[in-house]
Amino acid sequence: MKRDVIRILVGLMMLLVVVGAIVVARNHRDSDYQYPNTESMSAKQILNVCKISPEKLKKMSDEALAQAVAEFPLLMDVYVTSSIEEGVKGLAKESDAYAELLKRKSGKDVLIEKTKELYESGDSETYLKACLLKDIVLHEKSFQESLTEEERAYLESIK
Repeated sequence: MKRDVIRILVGLMMLLVVVGAIVVARNHRDSDYQYPNTESMSAKQILNVCKISPEKLKKMSDEALAQAVAEFPLLMDVYVTSSIEEGVKGLAKESDAYAELLKRKSGKDVLIEKTKELYESGDSETYLKACLLKDIVLHEKSFQESLTEEERAYLESIK
């Protein structure tokens, strides 16, 4: 009798562990976003296929949003306007992830952390993304007043 009770309890515990793992996996998927392949698409087509639904944006963690900004296929367009400031304004209109991150209190801090992570990875592709994010943070009007001297000095040290 005792053995049967123990077996049932162990079985229930194992079931709870499996259910917990499924819930964690689903929540993790809700926080990540993968852009579709945009090779050979026009900028207009890319903007259409890279839209992230408001429901998905709300579920995404700050870190997942920062990663989505770093992976945004048209991120380089920040540099193809009359000024970086104009490019950053345009990014807020084109990238749903960036627009959502701007609404969050921790947006600036998360982008700085993502910049550090990419910069310190040592990889040339991630270095380019770090430079882009650095310029975005430095030229985002809503971040200007809250940038500390230390943050500004760190970002400006990335060349």
